[in-house]
Amino acid sequence: MNMEPLLSIIVPVYKVEEYLDECISSIINSNQKDFELILVDDGSPDKCPIKCDNWSMKDSRIKVIHKSNGGLSDARNSGILKASGKYVWFVDSDDWIGKDAISNILSNLRTFSNIDMLIMQLVEVKNGRKKIYGNYSPFPSAPTCMSNKEYVETGYPVLPSVRYIIKKNLLVDNNLFFIKGILHEDIPFCHMLIWVAKKVLLIKTPTYYYRIRSGSITTTPQIKSCYSLLFSQKKIKKFMLEHECFKEKWFVNLTYDYFHEIFIRLYPFIKKSEYNDFMQNNNKYISKEFNSLWRYLPLKRRLLLICYNISPKWYSYMLYNK
Repeated sequence: MNMEPLLSIIVPVYKVEEYLDECISSIINSNQKDFELILVDDGSPDKCPIKCDNWSMKDSRIKVIHKSNGGLSDARNSGILKASGKYVWFVDSDDWIGKDAISNILSNLRTFSNIDMLIMQLVEVKNGRKKIYGNYSPFPSAPTCMSNKEYVETGYPVLPSVRYIIKKNLLVDNNLFFIKGILHEDIPFCHMLIWVAKKVLLIKTPTYYYRIRSGSITTTPQIKSCYSLLFSQKKIKKFMLEHECFKEKWFVNLTYDYFHEIFIRLYPFIKKSEYNDFMQNNNKYISKEFNSLWRYLPLKRRLLLICYNISPKWYSYMLYNK
Protein backbone atom coordinates (compact mmCIF):
# COMPACT_ATOMS: atom_id res chain seq x y z
CA MET A 1 0.00 0.00 0.00
CA ASN A 2 1.27 3.47 -0.90
CA MET A 3 1.81 5.35 2.37
CA GLU A 4 2.93 8.60 0.78
CA PRO A 5 0.47 11.46 1.30
CA LEU A 6 -1.30 13.09 -1.60
CA LEU A 7 -0.52 16.59 -0.30
CA SER A 8 2.45 18.18 1.47
CA ILE A 9 1.78 21.54 3.13
CA ILE A 10 4.97 23.59 3.57
CA VAL A 11 5.00 26.32 6.24
CA PRO A 12 8.19 28.42 6.60
CA VAL A 13 8.56 29.65 10.18
CA TYR A 14 10.49 32.74 11.26
CA LYS A 15 9.63 35.14 14.10
CA VAL A 16 5.87 34.51 14.03
CA GLU A 17 5.15 33.55 17.65
CA GLU A 18 1.96 35.60 17.62
CA TYR A 19 0.43 33.79 14.64
CA LEU A 20 2.00 30.32 14.46
CA ASP A 21 -0.44 28.40 16.65
CA GLU A 22 -3.44 29.74 14.73
CA CYS A 23 -1.87 28.73 11.43
CA ILE A 24 -0.95 25.20 12.53
CA SER A 25 -4.29 24.64 14.28
CA SER A 26 -6.21 25.59 11.14
CA ILE A 27 -4.32 22.91 9.22
CA ILE A 28 -4.30 19.96 11.61
CA ASN A 29 -7.90 20.50 12.70
CA SER A 30 -8.78 18.60 9.55
CA ASN A 31 -9.49 14.92 10.20
CA GLN A 32 -8.04 14.04 6.79
CA LYS A 33 -5.07 11.66 6.84
CA ASP A 34 -3.79 11.99 3.28
CA PHE A 35 -1.54 14.99 3.90
CA GLU A 36 1.57 16.00 5.80
CA LEU A 37 2.48 19.34 7.34
CA ILE A 38 6.14 20.36 7.03
CA LEU A 39 7.18 23.14 9.40
CA VAL A 40 10.45 24.70 8.25
CA ASP A 41 12.08 26.51 11.16
CA ASP A 42 14.33 28.97 9.33
CA GLY A 43 16.60 29.61 12.31
CA SER A 44 13.92 31.56 14.14
CA PRO A 45 15.46 33.28 17.22
CA ASP A 46 12.27 33.20 19.32
CA LYS A 47 10.14 30.38 20.72
CA CYS A 48 8.95 29.23 17.30
CA PRO A 49 11.40 26.26 17.10
CA ILE A 50 10.08 24.88 20.40
CA LYS A 51 6.50 25.46 19.29
CA CYS A 52 7.17 23.49 16.11
CA ASP A 53 8.64 20.55 18.04
CA ASN A 54 5.76 20.55 20.52
CA TRP A 55 3.23 20.45 17.69
CA SER A 56 5.07 17.56 15.99
CA MET A 57 4.82 15.51 19.19
CA LYS A 58 1.03 16.00 19.19
CA ASP A 59 0.37 14.93 15.60
CA SER A 60 2.18 12.35 13.46
CA ARG A 61 1.24 14.24 10.29
CA ILE A 62 3.63 17.03 11.28
CA LYS A 63 7.33 17.04 10.31
CA VAL A 64 9.82 19.68 11.43
CA ILE A 65 12.92 20.90 9.64
CA HIS A 66 15.36 23.00 11.68
CA LYS A 67 17.84 24.95 9.57
CA SER A 68 20.01 28.05 9.75
CA ASN A 69 18.40 31.25 8.56
CA GLY A 70 18.35 31.48 4.78
CA GLY A 71 15.21 33.47 4.07
CA LEU A 72 11.74 32.59 2.82
CA SER A 73 12.87 31.23 -0.55
CA ASP A 74 15.42 28.92 1.02
CA ALA A 75 12.89 27.68 3.58
CA ARG A 76 10.29 26.90 0.90
CA ASN A 77 12.90 25.17 -1.25
CA SER A 78 13.94 23.01 1.72
CA GLY A 79 10.31 22.03 2.18
CA ILE A 80 9.93 21.07 -1.48
CA LEU A 81 12.93 18.74 -1.31
CA LYS A 82 11.66 17.06 1.88
CA ALA A 83 8.04 16.75 0.73
CA SER A 84 6.63 13.24 0.28
CA GLY A 85 3.33 14.29 -1.30
CA LYS A 86 2.40 14.21 -4.96
CA TYR A 87 1.35 17.87 -4.60
CA VAL A 88 2.79 20.71 -2.51
CA TRP A 89 1.12 23.79 -1.06
CA PHE A 90 2.88 26.79 0.47
CA VAL A 91 1.13 28.30 3.47
CA ASP A 92 2.61 31.35 5.20
CA SER A 93 2.89 31.06 8.96
CA ASP A 94 0.99 34.30 9.66
CA ASP A 95 -2.01 33.15 7.58
CA TRP A 96 -4.56 30.40 8.10
CA ILE A 97 -6.83 28.11 6.09
CA GLY A 98 -10.56 27.42 6.20
CA LYS A 99 -12.23 24.63 8.17
CA ASP A 100 -12.96 22.43 5.14
CA ALA A 101 -10.02 23.57 3.02
CA ILE A 102 -8.02 20.34 3.08
CA SER A 103 -10.96 18.00 2.49
CA ASN A 104 -12.05 20.18 -0.44
CA ILE A 105 -8.55 20.24 -1.91
CA LEU A 106 -7.96 16.50 -1.52
CA SER A 107 -11.35 15.69 -3.03
CA ASN A 108 -10.58 17.77 -6.12
CA LEU A 109 -7.06 16.35 -6.46
CA ARG A 110 -8.52 12.83 -6.46
CA THR A 111 -11.26 13.70 -8.94
CA PHE A 112 -8.98 15.60 -11.32
CA SER A 113 -5.89 13.44 -10.98
CA ASN A 114 -4.21 14.57 -14.21
CA ILE A 115 -3.85 18.29 -13.45
CA ASP A 116 -0.53 20.07 -12.97
CA MET A 117 -1.93 22.57 -10.51
CA LEU A 118 -5.01 23.50 -8.51
CA ILE A 119 -5.72 27.22 -8.11
CA MET A 120 -7.80 28.81 -5.35
CA GLN A 121 -9.29 32.17 -4.57
CA LEU A 122 -7.86 33.90 -1.50
CA VAL A 123 -9.56 35.89 1.23
CA GLU A 124 -7.68 39.05 2.17
CA VAL A 125 -7.84 39.91 5.87
CA LYS A 126 -6.91 43.49 6.71
CA ASN A 127 -7.78 45.21 10.00
CA GLY A 128 -10.29 42.45 10.69
CA ARG A 129 -12.12 42.93 7.38
CA LYS A 130 -12.36 40.11 4.86
CA LYS A 131 -12.78 40.23 1.09
CA ILE A 132 -11.73 38.24 -1.96
CA TYR A 133 -8.09 39.13 -2.62
CA GLY A 134 -7.48 41.15 -5.79
CA ASN A 135 -9.74 42.73 -8.38
CA TYR A 136 -10.24 39.83 -10.73
CA SER A 137 -13.06 38.05 -12.50
CA PRO A 138 -14.81 35.61 -10.15
CA PHE A 139 -13.86 31.98 -10.59
CA PRO A 140 -16.40 29.61 -12.24
CA SER A 141 -19.04 28.20 -9.86
CA ALA A 142 -18.00 24.59 -10.45
CA PRO A 143 -14.42 23.24 -10.51
CA THR A 144 -13.11 24.03 -13.98
CA CYS A 145 -10.06 22.79 -15.90
CA MET A 146 -8.30 25.00 -18.43
CA SER A 147 -4.88 25.61 -19.97
CA ASN A 148 -2.35 27.99 -18.48
CA LYS A 149 -2.77 30.26 -21.50
CA GLU A 150 -6.56 30.37 -21.11
CA TYR A 151 -6.18 31.09 -17.39
CA VAL A 152 -3.93 34.11 -17.96
CA GLU A 153 -5.81 35.46 -20.96
CA THR A 154 -9.09 35.33 -19.01
CA GLY A 155 -7.51 37.77 -16.56
CA TYR A 156 -7.25 35.50 -13.54
CA PRO A 157 -4.56 36.25 -10.90
CA VAL A 158 -1.05 34.86 -11.26
CA LEU A 159 0.14 35.93 -7.78
CA PRO A 160 0.79 34.96 -5.01
CA SER A 161 2.18 31.40 -4.80
CA VAL A 162 0.00 30.45 -1.81
CA ARG A 163 -3.01 30.18 -4.13
CA TYR A 164 -1.43 27.18 -5.91
CA ILE A 165 -1.46 23.46 -5.12
CA ILE A 166 1.40 22.26 -7.34
CA LYS A 167 2.45 18.83 -8.59
CA LYS A 168 5.84 18.31 -6.93
CA ASN A 169 7.41 16.60 -9.95
CA LEU A 170 6.55 19.67 -12.02
CA LEU A 171 8.89 21.71 -9.84
CA VAL A 172 11.65 19.13 -9.51
CA ASP A 173 11.68 18.05 -13.16
CA ASN A 174 11.87 21.68 -14.31
CA ASN A 175 14.36 22.68 -11.60
CA LEU A 176 11.86 25.34 -10.59
CA PHE A 177 12.60 26.72 -7.14
CA PHE A 178 12.32 30.09 -5.43
CA ILE A 179 15.21 32.47 -6.09
CA LYS A 180 17.20 32.90 -2.89
CA GLY A 181 18.32 36.23 -1.48
CA ILE A 182 15.73 38.51 -3.11
CA LEU A 183 12.52 40.25 -2.08
CA HIS A 184 9.23 39.57 -3.89
CA GLU A 185 10.38 36.08 -4.82
CA ASP A 186 6.78 35.13 -5.61
CA ILE A 187 6.75 37.13 -8.85
CA PRO A 188 9.40 35.25 -10.86
CA PHE A 189 8.42 31.93 -9.26
CA CYS A 190 4.76 32.31 -10.22
CA HIS A 191 5.62 33.46 -13.73
CA MET A 192 7.85 30.46 -14.36
CA LEU A 193 5.30 28.18 -12.73
CA ILE A 194 2.37 29.33 -14.85
CA TRP A 195 4.45 28.57 -17.95
CA VAL A 196 5.29 24.96 -17.01
CA ALA A 197 1.85 24.15 -15.52
CA LYS A 198 -0.02 23.36 -18.74
CA LYS A 199 -3.27 22.11 -17.18
CA VAL A 200 -4.81 23.87 -14.17
CA LEU A 201 -7.97 23.46 -12.10
CA LEU A 202 -9.89 26.40 -10.63
CA ILE A 203 -11.97 26.05 -7.47
CA LYS A 204 -14.12 28.95 -6.37
CA THR A 205 -14.54 28.16 -2.68
CA PRO A 206 -12.11 30.42 -0.79
CA THR A 207 -9.85 28.25 1.35
CA TYR A 208 -6.95 30.51 2.30
CA TYR A 209 -7.00 33.56 4.58
CA TYR A 210 -4.24 35.99 3.58
CA ARG A 211 -3.31 38.36 6.39
CA ILE A 212 -2.20 41.87 5.39
CA ARG A 213 -0.03 43.31 8.17
CA SER A 214 1.55 46.73 8.50
CA GLY A 215 5.31 46.49 8.81
CA SER A 216 5.58 43.40 6.64
CA ILE A 217 8.01 43.17 3.70
CA THR A 218 5.23 43.81 1.20
CA THR A 219 3.96 46.94 2.96
CA THR A 220 7.25 48.56 4.06
CA PRO A 221 9.10 50.71 1.47
CA GLN A 222 12.59 49.36 0.76
CA ILE A 223 14.87 50.41 -2.08
CA LYS A 224 16.13 46.82 -2.06
CA SER A 225 12.73 45.88 -3.51
CA CYS A 226 13.56 47.72 -6.73
CA TYR A 227 16.93 46.03 -7.12
CA SER A 228 15.35 42.62 -6.40
CA LEU A 229 12.65 43.17 -9.01
CA LEU A 230 15.21 44.21 -11.60
CA PHE A 231 17.28 41.11 -10.81
CA SER A 232 14.14 38.99 -11.17
CA GLN A 233 13.32 40.60 -14.51
CA LYS A 234 16.73 39.55 -15.81
CA LYS A 235 16.13 36.02 -14.53
CA ILE A 236 12.74 35.78 -16.21
CA LYS A 237 14.22 37.09 -19.47
CA LYS A 238 16.77 34.27 -19.37
CA PHE A 239 13.95 31.80 -18.64
CA MET A 240 12.00 33.14 -21.62
CA LEU A 241 14.96 32.65 -23.95
CA GLU A 242 15.52 29.10 -22.72
CA HIS A 243 11.84 28.13 -23.08
CA GLU A 244 11.04 30.19 -26.19
CA CYS A 245 8.33 32.07 -24.29
CA PHE A 246 8.69 35.05 -26.64
CA LYS A 247 6.44 33.17 -29.05
CA GLU A 248 3.51 33.59 -26.65
CA LYS A 249 2.11 37.11 -26.27
CA TRP A 250 0.12 36.13 -23.16
CA PHE A 251 3.31 35.22 -21.30
CA VAL A 252 5.48 38.15 -22.43
CA ASN A 253 2.73 40.50 -21.26
CA LEU A 254 3.28 39.19 -17.71
CA THR A 255 6.76 40.72 -17.65
CA TYR A 256 5.20 44.18 -17.55
CA ASP A 257 4.67 43.41 -13.85
CA TYR A 258 8.37 43.85 -13.04
CA PHE A 259 8.48 47.44 -14.31
CA HIS A 260 5.08 48.20 -12.78
CA GLU A 261 6.26 47.00 -9.37
CA ILE A 262 9.66 48.71 -9.64
CA PHE A 263 8.12 52.13 -10.18
CA ILE A 264 5.44 51.71 -7.53
CA ARG A 265 8.17 50.88 -5.01
CA LEU A 266 10.44 53.70 -6.21
CA TYR A 267 7.88 56.38 -5.48
CA PRO A 268 8.56 56.75 -1.69
CA PHE A 269 12.20 57.50 -2.60
CA ILE A 270 11.47 59.90 -5.44
CA LYS A 271 12.95 62.92 -3.62
CA LYS A 272 15.82 60.98 -2.09
CA SER A 273 19.28 59.97 -3.21
CA GLU A 274 18.22 56.31 -3.43
CA TYR A 275 15.94 57.17 -6.37
CA ASN A 276 18.66 59.06 -8.22
CA ASP A 277 21.22 56.30 -7.66
CA PHE A 278 18.85 53.59 -8.88
CA MET A 279 17.79 55.50 -11.98
CA GLN A 280 21.32 56.63 -12.86
CA ASN A 281 22.56 53.03 -12.83
CA ASN A 282 19.54 51.28 -14.33
CA ASN A 283 17.26 53.56 -16.33
CA LYS A 284 19.01 52.93 -19.65
CA TYR A 285 18.49 49.19 -19.29
CA ILE A 286 14.93 49.59 -17.99
CA SER A 287 13.97 51.92 -20.83
CA LYS A 288 15.24 49.47 -23.45
CA GLU A 289 13.58 46.43 -21.88
CA PHE A 290 10.33 48.18 -20.99
CA ASN A 291 9.89 49.58 -24.51
CA SER A 292 10.66 46.19 -26.04
CA LEU A 293 7.30 45.03 -24.64
CA TRP A 294 5.29 47.53 -26.70
CA ARG A 295 3.95 45.09 -29.31
CA TYR A 296 2.87 42.61 -26.63
CA LEU A 297 0.93 45.04 -24.43
CA PRO A 298 -2.80 45.85 -24.48
CA LEU A 299 -3.88 49.45 -25.04
CA LYS A 300 -4.06 50.47 -21.38
CA ARG A 301 -0.52 49.30 -20.71
CA ARG A 302 0.73 50.99 -23.88
CA LEU A 303 -0.67 54.27 -22.59
CA LEU A 304 1.15 53.75 -19.29
CA LEU A 305 4.35 53.00 -21.16
CA ILE A 306 3.96 56.31 -23.00
CA CYS A 307 3.62 58.01 -19.60
CA TYR A 308 6.84 56.35 -18.47
CA ASN A 309 8.65 57.62 -21.59
CA ILE A 310 7.40 61.16 -20.94
CA SER A 311 8.44 61.09 -17.28
CA PRO A 312 9.41 58.09 -15.09
CA LYS A 313 8.53 60.17 -12.01
CA TRP A 314 5.06 60.89 -13.37
CA TYR A 315 4.62 57.20 -14.12
CA SER A 316 5.62 56.34 -10.52
CA TYR A 317 3.21 58.93 -9.16
CA MET A 318 0.27 57.54 -11.17
CA LEU A 319 0.93 53.96 -10.12
CA TYR A 320 1.53 54.73 -6.45
CA ASN A 321 -1.55 56.95 -6.09
CA LYS A 322 -3.86 54.76 -8.14
